[in-house]
Amino acid sequence: MIVLDASFIVKLVVEENYSSKARRLLGKWAESGIHLTTLDIAFVEAANAIWKHVVKVGDLNESSALNALKDAQKLAALIEQRQSTSYLVDALSIALKKKLPIYDSLYIAVALVEEAALATFDAIQGKAARELGIRVYP
Repeated sequence: MIVLDASFIVKLVVEENYSSKARRLLGKWAESGIHLTTLDIAFVEAANAIWKHVVKVGDLNESSALNALKDAQKLAALIEQRQSTSYLVDALSIALKKKLPIYDSLYIAVALVEEAALATFDAIQGKAARELGIRVYP
């Protein structure tokens, strides 16, 4: 099982550095039948990142942002979503120990509890996950 975080999901629907790598990995995992999961908040976080591309970065127009969000919704229908509240206690423990935001810690908590790998492009989150013995992609 692999837990996809929001940074990974965004790279699948918006052209960013390493987007092609994220798409290749997703294709490989899908072909291999690897179970993919994420949190119920992942697509809300992804929508916020798409908004930032329009409003803060300026590299997406409204039409492209809406298309990216529609692609994210299609992806959401294919990936199991776990309830974030089920992992809050573990996530807070990780957040306090590793000085991470609770959002990032939630994905790590899922990977720990479910004995899964984590797919993230967040270097700080990835480092913390590795320190906790989690396999991290890429």
